[in-house]
Amino acid sequence: MADTVFSNHYTSTTSGESVEVGFKPGVGSNSGVVSSGTAITNVGAGVNHSRVRTSLATATIPVTVGSPAAAWATGDFVRLLTMRSSDRIVDIRIWTDATLAAATALATDIGIYLAGLNHDGAVVDVDLFGTAFNLMSASPVARVSVFDDGALADEHRYLPLWAALSIGAGTDTSDPEVLYDIALTMGTVTGAVVAGEVFLEVEYIAGD
Repeated sequence: MADTVFSNHYTSTTSGESVEVGFKPGVGSNSGVVSSGTAITNVGAGVNHSRVRTSLATATIPVTVGSPAAAWATGDFVRLLTMRSSDRIVDIRIWTDATLAAATALATDIGIYLAGLNHDGAVVDVDLFGTAFNLMSASPVARVSVFDDGALADEHRYLPLWAALSIGAGTDTSDPEVLYDIALTMGTVTGAVVAGEVFLEVEYIAGD
């Protein structure tokens, strides 16, 4: 009898969670192996017939920080929006308006911080989605996907956020059930800077 390989739309677990990898019941030694005769069912709606959501954040950059006000500096960061560790990101897109510009480029990392009690949590992966992304230049940044500009590749789309983080600097081996903030961390700021808006759009499947 021919072997059957199942995609992540099927499960042999009682939790109903996707196995995330192909598997053959009772065959071989790959990570999805189950014994022959084990019941195989469809996974939950989060994967099998999920509804994709979109969230948009905007912030004015540069801003003045500190007390008294100080110039925007390298290492400052902008928290843009909050996501659950169980949310599955499909894509992340970023762009700026026509007024945000600098005399020279501004390298910006796009990554993940713990939300914390007051959105003051520590960094988890500073550049999961983008390393030294050119946020400011002489012209506005057109709407562009940055999902795979950092540690991730196309095959990592739809992973729960905690699992995507484990491909980068994250250390969790299961869902920590926490909130994360997507944030921009600023590189060197040089030249004349004109304030403007930055936009971040996240397309995702909610993990709730």
